[in-house]
Amino acid sequence: MSLSKLNIAPTQNTPGIVFEPSGLIKISGRSLDICSMSFMASLDEWLEKYVSCPADNTNVVVELDYLNRVNIRYFSTLLLKLNSVRLLNKKITINWIYEEGDEDMHEIGDLISTTLKMPFNFVVREEDEAPLLKKRGMNLPLIALA
Repeated sequence: MSLSKLNIAPTQNTPGIVFEPSGLIKISGRSLDICSMSFMASLDEWLEKYVSCPADNTNVVVELDYLNRVNIRYFSTLLLKLNSVRLLNKKITINWIYEEGDEDMHEIGDLISTTLKMPFNFVVREEDEAPLLKKRGMNLPLIALA
């Protein structure tokens, strides 16, 4: 089964998605609206295929400026599904990037991490670093989960 890259451009109200078979899972932007069923179904379908034959290292980057309560539950479910790659003796790293001073987004990440019992790397993004982080991609401090 061949899995192709899933790339969904961000809008003002929905996050950008980059899911690569090589193991990069990136969710960035804003999640203001309740995401449509077709949007969520496309993410879920791709992840179902991915977790059946994941890369040796899965690198998850969540870089959201806002996440509404309804979508917190959905994105938590996606992260939990991704965690199943550990059952196949693969590694997963989750980087939760939030803007300096944005305690709400830090708390949301901490809540999800605690609830799912999945450690996250919490990375503070200074306001002037945002473009640099996007250029650097995965050059972030990483802690892999065995």
